[in-house]
Amino acid sequence: MPDDRQESPDDLLDYHDIGKVFGLHYKTIARWDRAGLMPRPSFVVRSYRRWKRSRIQAWIDLGGVADAMDKSEQFGIGEGGEGGQEPSERPRRRKIRNKSEHDEERTGNA
Repeated sequence: MPDDRQESPDDLLDYHDIGKVFGLHYKTIARWDRAGLMPRPSFVVRSYRRWKRSRIQAWIDLGGVADAMDKSEQFGIGEGGEGGQEPSERPRRRKIRNKSEHDEERTGNA
């Protein structure tokens, strides 16, 4: 059944909805929120945070998105995860196959 509902300025948006608007992952929006780069939520119950569509539109009109993107690059809050590193740039842990290999590595005996 198609959704014939009209978008209202009072519609409540979550991280996923806002992410779709900007073409970003919802976790990026959550990071922006934790970093204080988002406007205040219109509705908060426990961990559920929602913004009125009109509040997000006003934030966009005031240049809040561009500011958030600039600051997220500056402080490493972005699509690449914590520290702003892409997954390929993160240090990889060496997988140890068995306990004897681990003991050799710890003591330096080869």
